[in-house]
Amino acid sequence: MSSRSCFVFRGFIVALIAVFPFLLLGCAAVPRPDTDDPTVVPSGKRVAFLGLEEALPPGLSEDVLRDPVSGALFTAGPVPPEAIDLLNTMILERLALLGDDVITPEESSDFLSSEMGKDIQAERSLMEIYMEAGRAMETDGVLVGHVYRWHEREGTGFAVERPASAAFDLNLIRSSDGALVWR
Repeated sequence: MSSRSCFVFRGFIVALIAVFPFLLLGCAAVPRPDTDDPTVVPSGKRVAFLGLEEALPPGLSEDVLRDPVSGALFTAGPVPPEAIDLLNTMILERLALLGDDVITPEESSDFLSSEMGKDIQAERSLMEIYMEAGRAMETDGVLVGHVYRWHEREGTGFAVERPASAAFDLNLIRSSDGALVWR
């Protein structure tokens, strides 16, 4: 072996020794949180799910509407009732997985109707009505939402005439003070 090749070989060995610890650290296992641990997401809250409602009244054509709770703008169109039923069922299934005490739309409808009936002369905002309904049901929060658009995909397996489109929102309102906690 010539002195030049010996020098190159030694340089390679020195570089390998210098990089080797970093290679080992790069392959080390990184501890991850246990996602099956129920304490990762605190539960035990009492929430009233008031259900989703169609945002655009029947008989009207597409229009841009403002969400009455969050103020966000949506392009709204007619929504079939089965789409609202499907979304309500899906949301209730997800809420059941959290372990919270959930009041269903059927159970909360009397409380909401009562609060809306009181509003004839009080002229309260929708947020105040939701907050008071939550207080009447002794909940930590009220989950309410609107469905703005629901279009099924139209076309064949190879071509689309009109793509599927859906728009809805969910708002979690704290019953104690009416704050919008999550949207």
